[in-house]
Amino acid sequence: MRIIDIFVCQLAEFADLDAQVAADYLNAQEHARFTRFKFDQHRQAFLASRLLQKTALAQKLNCSVAQLAFNFGPQGKPSLTPEINPAGVQFNLTHSDTWALLALDDHAVGIDTENMQRNSNILNIARHNFHPQEIAFLTQKSADTQWGFYYWMLKEAYIKYLGSGLSQSLKEFYFLWQPLRFGSETSLPVPAAAVFSWAPGAVAAVCYQPGEVSLRLQQLTRDGQWAPLELQMVAQTPC
Repeated sequence: MRIIDIFVCQLAEFADLDAQVAADYLNAQEHARFTRFKFDQHRQAFLASRLLQKTALAQKLNCSVAQLAFNFGPQGKPSLTPEINPAGVQFNLTHSDTWALLALDDHAVGIDTENMQRNSNILNIARHNFHPQEIAFLTQKSADTQWGFYYWMLKEAYIKYLGSGLSQSLKEFYFLWQPLRFGSETSLPVPAAAVFSWAPGAVAAVCYQPGEVSLRLQQLTRDGQWAPLELQMVAQTPC
């Protein structure tokens, strides 16, 4: 069975990271981006998510953070350079204003999380951007906003799985429930997918290459240790 490792950190626990952490964990390009953020909250979320990413990758590859080197795809999706990553480990990073998550797999992977308490008109967004089958389902479920967030996370996770970014139309593919499954109007790759939770209000979606897979969840604590977390599955495509 293939294991997909998912690492999380609660951003509030890392709100006091200092300039030395930025120097240790950000390369020149990241540091320039870090300094452009207008608000402290956004800077700290960016720094904490890179701390999570690089701590987990360095552990996985048995190297130092300083040795990590990255390439970027046509749409900006990062990957590790072959020299540091001969096994071909792939990863994807996401964060909300509460949590950061990193997914690691031996194949393409995409992950997304959202703040489920955010006051957003997901149905209105869906009507302009989603597939008609998804719009019909969400219209039926309009009294329960969680469904809109589930769909948004799944679609974001899928385009990150593809590495296609905003060039991929959200209307060309769709997800359905009972059971969770994927459909496309074109010949897009069919992923496996899961929506899962690990704490009250904490939900994410991940897309990955189909197969017999187990998701393993760990949290980075403020003292730099990894604590296993119990994952509660909301929905998952059949193997």
